[in-house]
Amino acid sequence: MEPKAASRPLTDESTKDQRKARGAYFTPAPIAEFMAKWAIENPNARVLEPSCGEAAFLVPAVARLRALSGSGEPMPTVDGVEIHRPSAKVAERLIASAGGLPRVRVADFFEVASDPIYDAVIGNPPFIRYQSFKGSSLQSARNATQAAGITLSGLASSWAAFAVHAATFLRVGGRLAFVLPAELLSVDYAARVRQFLMDRFGSIRIVTFSSPVFSGVQTDVVLLLASDFGGRSESVRLEVVASSDDLATTLEGRTWVPSSRTGKWSAGRLDEDAEGIFRRVAGSAGVDTLSSWGNVSLGVVTGSNSFFGLSSARVAELELEPNDIVSLAPPVRPAKRGLSFSAADNRDAIARGSDTWLFSPGESPSAAALRYIAAGESASVNEGYKCRGRSPWWSVPIGTPGDLMLTYMSSEMPRVIGNPHRHRHLNSLHKMDLSPGRKAIGRLLPMAALSSLTTLGAELAGRTYGGGVLKLELNEFRVLPVPNLDVLKAAHDDLAAVRDKIDVMLRTGRGGAASRQVDEILLTRHMGVSASDVKALQTSQAFMRLGRHLRAGGS
Repeated sequence: MEPKAASRPLTDESTKDQRKARGAYFTPAPIAEFMAKWAIENPNARVLEPSCGEAAFLVPAVARLRALSGSGEPMPTVDGVEIHRPSAKVAERLIASAGGLPRVRVADFFEVASDPIYDAVIGNPPFIRYQSFKGSSLQSARNATQAAGITLSGLASSWAAFAVHAATFLRVGGRLAFVLPAELLSVDYAARVRQFLMDRFGSIRIVTFSSPVFSGVQTDVVLLLASDFGGRSESVRLEVVASSDDLATTLEGRTWVPSSRTGKWSAGRLDEDAEGIFRRVAGSAGVDTLSSWGNVSLGVVTGSNSFFGLSSARVAELELEPNDIVSLAPPVRPAKRGLSFSAADNRDAIARGSDTWLFSPGESPSAAALRYIAAGESASVNEGYKCRGRSPWWSVPIGTPGDLMLTYMSSEMPRVIGNPHRHRHLNSLHKMDLSPGRKAIGRLLPMAALSSLTTLGAELAGRTYGGGVLKLELNEFRVLPVPNLDVLKAAHDDLAAVRDKIDVMLRTGRGGAASRQVDEILLTRHMGVSASDVKALQTSQAFMRLGRHLRAGGS
């Protein structure tokens, strides 16, 4: 998540990279004011903002406390924790200017022992992805969450541990109001956080936005409003609002019961009827998960794609020998993603100067390859995280080519793409090896995965990033609903008859028409799904896709 638009001029003189390193992002005033008003119910409430920065939430908290108590009452005291001393000093000054008494502690919040005395804990936790969340702070976070009875995945970003630890500062009946990534709703590593919230709070509200509210955000955000600490929830209320300026209005939404206490909450963005249809069709006898067809794994992980990925012109310039390189399928432009990566696609990629070769010299590099290796060492490529863990550093584990390629990031809809010429590819694509005995029929999966059942499943399983891009990790691809072996065998001839037509549709930007054609064959003709249910799946998939683009500021 990139830095948010500040609600006022920032006095923090840290660079953007320094703020990002400690997860410091700033919150627009309407959101902070709304959350402080919701969380603080009486004039005597004790309020804490962990990672308070420059008091974006504590300043409106003071205003809320003063409004509830009346102007003649003593100045309210509010507490904060902040790791960055200059920001803490600014916070103290701003709180005092607002008419409050500040108590701001300079510390890493994960090292602050739990003290369950607060009526309201509010804020915008630091957002540091797992790759950068390490060292003593990570260990402190693990200690804090384990003390709360939760063990988080090693893939968890900092906000997950922060939310758990913050809740333990609440007294019974207290309220937690946090700005969080929408990953809370969908990612696997947040499963234990979802369970923790349902097990510890009597009521949970999630506020989502239908338009962008944070400038430059690279991931979707939601507001978590959890009340009655010490209770237990069986449902979650998901509400939607157009923008932060509309938070004061009555929010539309639905109360939703997740499939399990660790289950994803993203399906709550659908209306109740649409969710019921999806669950019924996805759970029907003709449907299985993508993992039933084979093994889904990462593409080639080089540690430096710019060094190891080479164009034909670059190969010629370096005078590399045939044994120094292997054929590579580059990420294919969306408009060119047909049902398979064909020989013509490869020729087109070469003509465009794409990286269609992988530097992979094996045990006996040529003289030219040795010169290139030396150039890489001069540029410190060998010191990168992945490279320095290999011996020799330039020996990339390339594995065997997969039968299918899966799009990792997608603007419109995720795709399964055939790989008939057995090209390797970088980890910007996932790969899939079909199980023995399923390879022939499995080659229909690129068409089958176009169905609105599968693409809606992807919208519910994945997460949204900048520009409305949908990202699917390995486990999220593995659970996508697809027709089972018997259905695809029965539909083989019908699908084969329209294969070329579907391929042209995809290559000319008519993915929606291709999906509807597949729906008619698979869902209606061979699975017996009613026309109204198919229409509901199609509409819901379009609604979810449109929603992620609108929230990202797209059209």
